[in-house]
Parts: sequence; structure tokens; C-alpha cells
Amino acid sequence: SSGINAEWPLRRGKMEGYVVGFSGSKIFCLLNMTMTIIDVPQSAPMNQYIEKSMFYEAYRVACMGVTNSDWLTLAMAAMENLNLDIAKNAFIRVRELKYLEFINQIEMKRQKKMELSNTSILADYNAFNGNYQAAAKLYKKDNNEAKAMEMFSDLRQFENAKEFLTTSDPSNVKGLIKRQAEWSKQTNDFSSAIDLYLAASAFHEAIKIAGENKWSEKLLEIMRKLDATKNEDEFRECATFFQELEKYDLAAE
Repeated sequence: SSGINAEWPLRRGKMEGYVVGFSGSKIFCLLNMTMTIIDVPQSAPMNQYIEKSMFYEAYRVACMGVTNSDWLTLAMAAMENLNLDIAKNAFIRVRELKYLEFINQIEMKRQKKMELSNTSILADYNAFNGNYQAAAKLYKKDNNEAKAMEMFSDLRQFENAKEFLTTSDPSNVKGLIKRQAEWSKQTNDFSSAIDLYLAASAFHEAIKIAGENKWSEKLLEIMRKLDATKNEDEFRECATFFQELEKYDLAAE
């Protein structure tokens, strides 16, 4: 149980005295009427089992006594191989609550019979760990480009998000552009925000920014993109701002 396997060489070591017993990873040696306790590291045999994807055996060895770092190594490896039982037990050992919550969410989805492929679980796990490019590739493999686009959009990495627009549902395109516009607005990049709102046909938002910044030329540019039959309300908004700016000729237009 110390990790010995027919494929692996025996681990030998010299020690003083007589071995009178062992418990877990501890060996008890008697020398001159004195009992000595020797700790035998279990990291190496545990890692040998992990390399063979023998996670239950690796867990049994770890239970004999390994460091917190070793427990985390086992937990991560088990998680990456979707052995959730071993991963959960190993994360419990090191009190990694965020990972336990992640596993709990997966278990709850499965209990509700929600469709959950192994690829989608791995994608979510990579995203959870901050491996966003790897997560995006897995989302694409799982035919879920929209999830990759949403992830990058939440991260304000809009250029990366746009890479998934060509294969995503076209209805997502305007939504992404509007989110980018909102971010530009929050960072006070009002000119970019206006251009993005216009690209998303969000005329009301564009007019409001231009009007509040007293940009009459930008208002005129927006107004000339409007359709007289479809955008009557937007025309009135432009006219109101032009009057406030005392641009009466433009208001009349």
C-alpha cells in the first residue's frame, strides 16, 4: 500500500535499528531501547499513480500522508480527468471551498438531468481557472461558440469575443457590440461608444451621449443615418438637443 506496483521498482532505504512496525507513512524503529519514528514520503508513489490515471490508488496512497501541495496536485489532476469523486475528496482535504462549490454546481446540474457534456465541463473548469484560451477552444469543440463569446465579453476582451461572431447566432452580434459600447461609455471613451451604438443601430443611446456632450456635429452625423419613417422619436430627440445648443437651423432640418 505504499505505492508498490509490479511495474515500478522497489524503494529501498537504510536506517538504524530494527523495524518493529509501521502505521501509514510512519515506520517505527528500535535502537538501543529507543524508539525512532521515520516518515516515509508518499509523494513519489502518489505521482506514479497519477501519471497512470489511477486516481483511486493515488488517493489511497495520499491518505497515508502527503503534503497539502500533493493533495492539490491530486485534486487538479483528477478534476482535469473528470474524476469528480476523487477531486472532491482531495479538495476537501485542503479546504479549497471555491473548487468544491464548482463541483457542487456540476452535481446539481446532473441531478436536474441537465445536458452536460464532458467537454463543456472541462471548458467551464478552464474558464474557472483563468485558462480562457483553452476554455474557448473547448467551447468551440462543444459547438458552443456563444459561450466563448460571452466569456470574453464579460472579460472586456471584445477582440477575442469577435472571433466567435462568424459562427455564433447572428442575434448575438448586436448584443456584443452594445456591451462593448457600454464599456466604452463607462471608461469615458464617448466617441467610440457612439460609433459602436450606431453599429448596433442603438440610435437613442448614441444621441443621448452626443447631446449630453454638446457635440452638434456628431448629432448631425447621427441624424443623417436615421430613417424618417422608422425613427421619428430619434429625430425629435436630435431636434431637442439642437434647440438646447441653439442650433436652430439644424433643429429645423
